[in-house]
Amino acid sequence: MSGIRSSIRAKPNICWVYPNSAQRTVADQIFESQERIVGLDGVAGAGKTTTLAVIREGVEANGYKVEGCAPTSRAAQQLSGAGIETSTLQAHLAKGQQADTGEKRFYVLDESSLASTKQMHDFVSRLHPNDRVLSHSKDLPELSIEQQGFGLSL
Repeated sequence: MSGIRSSIRAKPNICWVYPNSAQRTVADQIFESQERIVGLDGVAGAGKTTTLAVIREGVEANGYKVEGCAPTSRAAQQLSGAGIETSTLQAHLAKGQQADTGEKRFYVLDESSLASTKQMHDFVSRLHPNDRVLSHSKDLPELSIEQQGFGLSL
């Protein structure tokens, strides 16, 4: 996804929200990442929704279909505030394995720390080669997202 950052900079009118420097930095790092799954955590009020809106606009401008999933209907409702079409993780998994059409999909998995190990396994095992995931959660209780693997804090 490394071309997303340069695409946004070349087309400044694609971004309809106005992120602060920390939010831009996080979005840029996600755009530049070569990882298929990236974690983002942050405390309440850190601007995660604004950051997600910037990320959504950037990946959509680069041909990704953005879909949101959350373990609870409340979290799914909150994620839709970033302009992301969202369903519960259970509803997403109930669709079963989808055929690989080659479409580029970018999933935002909100409140991932609330999902069960089985749900996460089922979700990740259904990903296709062009799929990317942003795992988004609030404060993780024991280990920071950086300690768990590649991730960013806001």
